[in-house]
Amino acid sequence: MVFTIFSLIGIDFRTLFTSLSIVAAAIAIVSKDFVNDLIVGIYYSFTDVFEVGDYVKFYTYKGRVADIGLLKVKIFNDNDDVVILPNGKVYSNEIINYTRRDVRLMSIDFEMDLKAIKNVDVLETELKQSVSSYADTIEESSYLLKIVEVKKDYMELKFQFRLKSLDRPRQREIKRKVVREIFSYVSSHKP
Repeated sequence: MVFTIFSLIGIDFRTLFTSLSIVAAAIAIVSKDFVNDLIVGIYYSFTDVFEVGDYVKFYTYKGRVADIGLLKVKIFNDNDDVVILPNGKVYSNEIINYTRRDVRLMSIDFEMDLKAIKNVDVLETELKQSVSSYADTIEESSYLLKIVEVKKDYMELKFQFRLKSLDRPRQREIKRKVVREIFSYVSSHKP
């Protein structure tokens, strides 16, 4: 019936079908990112992967989540710049939510020249000794010196330990002391 009506009007059905297929394909290609961002936005609305106010890292951007929209996620970076990321880009890359980790866990990242490190175990012992005045606040078995990555000339390290209880002023004081001790150790062990 439809074929008959199209033939009476003088429209070739195959040409019409081909034209409509090309238009549909063009619309699908153009709207693919929009639909993807929309679906991911709906997904983030119903999950607790991250929430407004969480401190996160998306792609290469770190900051506090300001808004989770259906198409975009807004974060304030450490310079208070507003970074707007499409939901598809957020979803397709790793997400690190620093707010969801154990807040009692202290972590200090640093780098050292390979020539300055004689023994990693000795370095870990010296770092433990540098915070020995806070032994009553730190869980004894929680000390850990991680080798994050070994590069050509230097090593990326992470010194971690867990506090017995959450005390923000004490936490800042301990972190300041450890960072200074690490700086002193690194600068005194230059090759």
